Amino acid sequence: MKSINQTLTSSIGRTFIYLSIFIAGSALHELLFRLINPTIWSGSAIVLTLSTLGAFVLIGAVLACERHAMSRVTSAATLFILGVIALRIGHSVVPDPYLLVAAFCIATIGAQPALHRKLTSFKRTVLYSLLTIFISLAIAITFAYGMTMLDRLTISRQYDFHTN
Repeated sequence: MKSINQTLTSSIGRTFIYLSIFIAGSALHELLFRLINPTIWSGSAIVLTLSTLGAFVLIGAVLACERHAMSRVTSAATLFILGVIALRIGHSVVPDPYLLVAAFCIATIGAQPALHRKLTSFKRTVLYSLLTIFISLAIAITFAYGMTMLDRLTISRQYDFHTN
C-alpha cells in the first residue's frame, strides 16, 4: 500500500485527495447547514461559512501537502478555492454537475507537480506564496461574484416573466 507521501507526489493522487476532501467537506457543510438552518447573512450562517473555509485551508496546509512551504501554500490555496465552490453546491442556479467540473479543473491545476516543488531560496518562497495567495483570492472572488450575478439575473428574469 502506498503511503500518503507517495500518493502526494503524483498529480493524479493529489487530485484524488483534493477531490475527496472537497466531497467530504461539502457534504459536512451541507449537513451542518441543514441541521442549523440559518437565515441568510445571520451570525450562524457567517460562522458556518467561515469555519468551513477555514477547515478547507487548514486541511490543505497541514494534511494535503508535501511538508514544505511551497506545497503547503499551494494546497491551502487550492482547497480554499474548492471550499468556495463547495459552498455554492445546491445553493445556486448553476447546475451542480457544472460546479463539480469546475472543482475537478481546479483540483487538477492545483495538483500539478510544478506548483509543489521545493524552492531553495527563502525570498522566492515568500514571493511565490504571496503570488499564490493573491491569485487564489482573485479566483475565489471572481467565482463568487459571477455566481451571485447569475443568481440575481435568473431571479430578475423570473420576476419579469411572472409580472408580464
